[in-house]
Amino acid sequence: DAFRYELAKELNDKLIEFGGKTSIEYMQGLIPSYTKLGMASLLPNQKLERGNKDEILVDGKSSSSLKDRETILNDKVGDSLVIKYSDLIELTTGEWKKQFSGKKVIYIYHDKVDNVGEHNEDKIFDACDESIYELYTLVRDLHTTFSGVNLFITADHGFFYKRSKLEESDKVSRDINSTIQKTRYSYTDEKSTEEGIISINLEYLFGKDSGYINVPNGNAVFARQGSGFNYIHGGLLPEEMIIPVISFKSNRKTDSLEDVGITYSGISRKINDSVVYLTFMQDNNASDKYKECRYLLHFEDEEGNMISNECVIIANYSNKAVEDRQFKEKFVFKNIKYSMDKKYFLVIINEETNEVINKEPFYIDIV
Repeated sequence: DAFRYELAKELNDKLIEFGGKTSIEYMQGLIPSYTKLGMASLLPNQKLERGNKDEILVDGKSSSSLKDRETILNDKVGDSLVIKYSDLIELTTGEWKKQFSGKKVIYIYHDKVDNVGEHNEDKIFDACDESIYELYTLVRDLHTTFSGVNLFITADHGFFYKRSKLEESDKVSRDINSTIQKTRYSYTDEKSTEEGIISINLEYLFGKDSGYINVPNGNAVFARQGSGFNYIHGGLLPEEMIIPVISFKSNRKTDSLEDVGITYSGISRKINDSVVYLTFMQDNNASDKYKECRYLLHFEDEEGNMISNECVIIANYSNKAVEDRQFKEKFVFKNIKYSMDKKYFLVIINEETNEVINKEPFYIDIV
């Protein structure tokens, strides 16, 4: 939360120290640049909407709580997990492995920068240093605990900080027509014509007839009583809107070990429906002899053209009985003409090496 680009750049430079492939890019955040909207937009979604009391709905569902966001994530990517950083660091390594076992996507939420900025803004630079260290330590521990991790570190928004005292010239009048009024932005039903305000149609974000978002020009704020004017966000300054994307992937230190394999465990080699669920078995437990592995699976025709969606299996079960090392994957086939006279193939690829591990023939007879 509020981990702006410069902080991520410093973190990325530290991540290079202990190995792994790491790089940093950027994305443009949303206007207004605040937490509820930013967090919602980082979930898989088709449509964002405003609900009651400034609530943000993701495909019609509330995204306010941790549980809400986990439900939305699992609707799109089954076997996923959402957890707070503060809860995660209380767990042991063994509990990490148990918690993450079989999960496809894990969202970890860290909010020290924004929490300190909102409640004790004089300590914001200490919070930035501590956050860099905490995230560095988290990546390092994930890197050493698991044989291979693929991580993305990003933010909902950035922030702007001003040391000097706020002058009256830094304030603009409150938006008299606002439906929601905040320090750095306001929502209105009609375009604002007030001087010193930039008014943006929200159609780009919420669709037609969504009203307008109004932001004071530059680093100005809407006038109000009280403190909390040094640490600000919600507007469209680069410091608020340019958000980082760090990509980190472990260099595997267990190359002497064999990958745990996966095997299609079904009996039939015939597809009759455009949507099918197939079961796969992890051959061995991840251990000191076998290392975890990620596999990509899809169907293709004789010419090598992909004819289904691609599934991901993270084969990381350990200390599990055979019957508990199963994965059920959904395949959706393209709406094309299939022939029983042709062969089609289930292709299993090792994601890290891009090697085709298995290519099993199937017959497809979809009416």
